[in-house]
Amino acid sequence: MARHPGLLLILLAAVAAVATTSRAQWVGGWNVIEDVAGNNQIQRVGAWAVGKHNQLGTNDRLQFVRVVAAEEQVVQGSNYLVVIDAASSRKKTRELYVAVVADLVGATTYQLSSFKPATK
Repeated sequence: MARHPGLLLILLAAVAAVATTSRAQWVGGWNVIEDVAGNNQIQRVGAWAVGKHNQLGTNDRLQFVRVVAAEEQVVQGSNYLVVIDAASSRKKTRELYVAVVADLVGATTYQLSSFKPATK
């Protein structure tokens, strides 16, 4: 049986590369979205999440200010985890909220998976 040391080295290099790849580079992993302030799509996702939260009959009528951080998870479409700066008309304060929004392939609108105050 012939041996292929070159092939073994390539295989070991590939295994090492996979082992050191961060989870964010895998399909299904969460990827940090850079420059959210300049990303119109992410700002729209955040504004939509606040509007949907308000439609669900909550007592705190929030006003969208901006998305301050975001991550994307590629699945059958995308999930967005957005950290939102929003003003509360009831409390007269601004607070951070974390929302998870699904943008699924074939869907006509986003789906709000969760919306809650950010922990401090």
